[in-house]
Amino acid sequence: MTDVPVQAFFDTYRETFARYDAAALADLFTFPLQVVGDADQVTPISIGSRDDWLPVLDGLLGAYRTLGVAGGEPLEIDANELTPRLSSTRVHWELRREDGSAIYDFTGVYTLVVVDGQWRVAGIAHDELPKLTAALSGAASTT
Repeated sequence: MTDVPVQAFFDTYRETFARYDAAALADLFTFPLQVVGDADQVTPISIGSRDDWLPVLDGLLGAYRTLGVAGGEPLEIDANELTPRLSSTRVHWELRREDGSAIYDFTGVYTLVVVDGQWRVAGIAHDELPKLTAALSGAASTT
């Protein structure tokens, strides 16, 4: 099931990533933000403020530039509205180059909350880091 307002949020999220606009991306989150990534070990972190989150976004966008990411395509969105102001949404993403070819895919589970009338990300659990690391290793070996 995809809730239309949640779908609209992820359209904005995807378009903002494609513009490589870290400041606008940071505005799509609320703080403190909980991020849990699966890599060598599961590592939960709490981001206290927008100022703390911006360098993380800048690093991610830098990695995406290195890989030639033109955008992310949601292959599947499964939104579960818990209340009209709270949703748990699983998104299966595929990162693509300008020519449309796939770089890698990953899944993120987003806790979305309504803040000041707008959906914002309050938490993310994802499996992207090992895939990002592998793609960057592959990109480094070809240069």
